[in-house]
Amino acid sequence: MEKKLNTILLILAVTIAFIACSQDEQAKSTAIKKANSKYTFEYVRGISLTQPKRALKMIETGKKDGSMTNIEANYLMSMVYNNALRNYSKAANYAVAALNDPDINKYPEKERQLYYMASSQFYSCGNYVESLTMADKGIKLAYEHKDRKLVSQLLMTIGECHGEVGNMWHAINTFDRCIQILTEQLKKTPDWDTYFDLATVYSLKTNSAIDIKEYKLVIDMQPKYKECLDKLNKLKEAVSGANDVANAGYYSLLSIAYEKSGNHAKARECFDNLLSTRTALLPDGASYVVPYLIETKQYKEALRKIKEEEKTWELHGRDTVDYIYSKTILMKKPVCCRLSEDIRRR
Repeated sequence: MEKKLNTILLILAVTIAFIACSQDEQAKSTAIKKANSKYTFEYVRGISLTQPKRALKMIETGKKDGSMTNIEANYLMSMVYNNALRNYSKAANYAVAALNDPDINKYPEKERQLYYMASSQFYSCGNYVESLTMADKGIKLAYEHKDRKLVSQLLMTIGECHGEVGNMWHAINTFDRCIQILTEQLKKTPDWDTYFDLATVYSLKTNSAIDIKEYKLVIDMQPKYKECLDKLNKLKEAVSGANDVANAGYYSLLSIAYEKSGNHAKARECFDNLLSTRTALLPDGASYVVPYLIETKQYKEALRKIKEEEKTWELHGRDTVDYIYSKTILMKKPVCCRLSEDIRRR
């Protein structure tokens, strides 16, 4: 299977990898908006994945009635278009709009987080130069404010960029730095956001190892990856549905690693666990189930899932010229068609 046929990491890492928001800033925001709590930054953030249409309407209402600043609105618009609608170019535009706002200095924590959001989104558009530029600016601010967690988040995207140009071991070493930082951070603040970031890094490292056929490395790191998920699942989600996405990514990646290493029974067990997640059953879940279906030569079913996801992209008016779309749909579709036809002719 060609490199990057398994694009679970792309979906998992950019879906909700930048959901963290400072508890202190949340508290201040909540205090300011008690009179209109329905439209708080935190509430809309919480539904950004599962209720995107409602979130967008609430953002517009918040802007009109003054309960939400332009920076908060653009920040949340960036999240919604990234998390649920997967329109990464539009998401990046909103993140940059927030960063260019003259009042951005009044929101130092959001400013730092926006650099991570923009970096991740430009990566998803295939614009690695702009992604690395945003990451460098964000890391500079993160070090100035001693924000180690944000350093690790930005390193995630830097690692992904290295992976895309073939520097896989450099990417894996970068992800190991992220894991070290986040593990240290969890000793101080064992919160949901940090555990989710850690699960995301494990998914990135796992996919990179699969790409270079280091299946033993994947299996060896599996206990720590699973331990992280178990702790994550016991905590209240900051974004509804996020834990299910993380679990789906784990089982999807492990099903591929075990199948490629020859442990077909364990691979099937992981795939069955994947199918028990809500994420895998949604039209968007094709990105999680198709790699295993292709690996096990279930091309017709893989093609059906790809077409189902493609229809969803069209219905939601998502960007069809970005990197994610080309990797999850455009490149896999002809592969499945060709292999399915080869089998039919035999």
